[in-house]
Amino acid sequence: MPAHMLQEISSSYTTTTTITAPPSGNEREKVKT
Repeated sequence: MPAHMLQEISSSYTTTTTITAPPSGNEREKVKT
């Protein structure tokens, strides 16, 4: 996977996680599933 793609996905994921829940491991797992 190209680095810029990974960066974009990572950035989007961080933004989504921050909006939906605090950036804790437990909450992040809930968002994923």
